Amino acid sequence: MISHATKLVKRETVTHKKPQRQWLDIAGNAPYPMLGENAQEWVTRTRGESQQHRDRLETLAN
Repeated sequence: MISHATKLVKRETVTHKKPQRQWLDIAGNAPYPMLGENAQEWVTRTRGESQQHRDRLETLAN
């Protein structure tokens, strides 16, 4: 009986395994953040925004 139950559990585990996604299935789903913006300008701007956010959090914590 234990052997039979073990086989059933193994079979359920195998059948419920999620299929792996292919790159082509998800290609284009993420928005491109720099549309029309120079890459270096985007990096500089987002780093500055992140630093401002950290500074605000630090000010609130003190």
